[in-house]
Amino acid sequence: MLRSPRRCFVLGAVCLLAATNTVAQGWQHIGNVQRVTRLSDGVELLAGKTKVRVTAFREGIFRVRVAPDGNFAKDFSWAVIEDAQAPRVQIEDAADAVKVTAGNVTVRVKKAPLLIDFLDAAGNVVVADEPSLPMAWQGGQIHVWKKCLRTRAILGWETRRGR
Repeated sequence: MLRSPRRCFVLGAVCLLAATNTVAQGWQHIGNVQRVTRLSDGVELLAGKTKVRVTAFREGIFRVRVAPDGNFAKDFSWAVIEDAQAPRVQIEDAADAVKVTAGNVTVRVKKAPLLIDFLDAAGNVVVADEPSLPMAWQGGQIHVWKKCLRTRAILGWETRRGR
């Protein structure tokens, strides 16, 4: 596991080197949020022509979708087979960030550049985008870089290509 600081550092260094190489190979990074639209289950963000939707799927479970060209593909998930049961959400839209809370999980979207963090009920970061590498895309692929937090482990992440 990645329990030791040395292993986390080595993995982080490898990821950073790979990310730097990837950026050089044509990944287009998302920019600043220009508009926030409130939805019944979350928010839709506009950054250039790119749209990002952050919605509460169930209490404590959020879904983040990205449409680089502004048009979302068919709503489908390989990982989630149950129907959504969107809980009541609380939305706070400030100048520098928008927060969407459902149950004891909050999604904080920083606006310049667009970075997404997930926080627990105490406000502690559980998962965060790497600040130096905002979300990016190349062709039909979307890539996110996450910070390596010493006390956390990501056990699963849904990815799919061009669907």
